[in-house]
Amino acid sequence: MNNVENADLYRCPSCDAVNLASSNDWCLCTNAEQTLVCAGCASCFCDASTAWKRDFWQNASPELYARRREQRNRGVKLQLVTQRPQRPVILLIDDDRTVHSIVLRVLEGFDGTLLHAYDGETGLRMALDFQPELVITDALLPKVDGREISRALKSDPATAAGKVIVISAVYKGERYRGEALRQYFADDYIEKPIRAAKLRAIIANMIGENNEPKARATS
Repeated sequence: MNNVENADLYRCPSCDAVNLASSNDWCLCTNAEQTLVCAGCASCFCDASTAWKRDFWQNASPELYARRREQRNRGVKLQLVTQRPQRPVILLIDDDRTVHSIVLRVLEGFDGTLLHAYDGETGLRMALDFQPELVITDALLPKVDGREISRALKSDPATAAGKVIVISAVYKGERYRGEALRQYFADDYIEKPIRAAKLRAIIANMIGENNEPKARATS
């Protein structure tokens, strides 16, 4: 049983610490459903068993359900670029707005510009227009496949120097990773869900340590 004394208390599946759900922050993982971060070990319960998560939400308080609903409905902050963007520029191409929201939080404090595109055609056009230092693109996109975006950018001398990370929740395994790196010239291939710390480290490596994104402050 996940509850300890009432519907707002639970034990972390990783360290068994007792947590007050109403005061825990949401994780930054690129899952469709984010989970809470343990105050003891700082891990979320994204990797907990389906039965554990089902039991947790079955016993959750109405207040926690309200927080969950609010989290789901959070709007994605879009940066409208009307002039030359501050470098370095990161372009995120994904048709899942949850991913945009999560990456925006991961990059809070980032000393540069984050651009958003929601389909492959728009993303490719923006990449050609702004020539970002880093493109993070989902593999499966409307209009233009994300892997084809990688190949197009890497084949164009004007954008070939930029880094490209292909991410996917569908195409998993070494076969698809190798295909993305060899045939589509991607610099990295990452399977979803992506952990926040891992994503920050990869981005820092791609665009240089001096531009490492800062971790989001929690209260």
